[in-house]
Amino acid sequence: PLFRHEPPAPPVLWKLPAFSLVDHRGKPAGSASLSGKVYVAFFFFSHCQSICPRLLKSMVALQKRYERWKNHEIRLVGFSVDPENDRPPKLAAFLAKHGGKDSRFTLLTSADGKEAPLRDLIEKGFKSHVGKPEKRAGLVDIAHSGKVALVDRQGRLRGYFDTDENGLDEVFH
Repeated sequence: PLFRHEPPAPPVLWKLPAFSLVDHRGKPAGSASLSGKVYVAFFFFSHCQSICPRLLKSMVALQKRYERWKNHEIRLVGFSVDPENDRPPKLAAFLAKHGGKDSRFTLLTSADGKEAPLRDLIEKGFKSHVGKPEKRAGLVDIAHSGKVALVDRQGRLRGYFDTDENGLDEVFH
């Protein structure tokens, strides 16, 4: 820890728009409930067979790091890119399967299963890409970013980071 590089605070990029979704418990959640909290945002879908399992593994590793350093404030917030299939009970099971704790994680989906609220937020708010669902070899794939975004207490995006060791080090600090 004495020789670890601590980067300067990342600059403010832009403020995210207000949003209202539901969490993996089926409760309303969004920008109002996250106001005043720092969070690491990521994009996923529960039946993903490519980057999502590795992404969640990285987020659980980050959860453990925060716990080890007694940092109980930072949230890990996942935004489903497949709200039609990712309903709250499925998200709760997905979180439990990967070892995520309710006290740290919030997985979000649209209240009505429609993709428009999430697509607008991800594309216009986070300025990230979300592809249309494509069937390949019997599986459904939805292109989306594998990076995580750091959001400050005022709901402002502070940067995108890789989920490798160096990227997670930057998010951790």
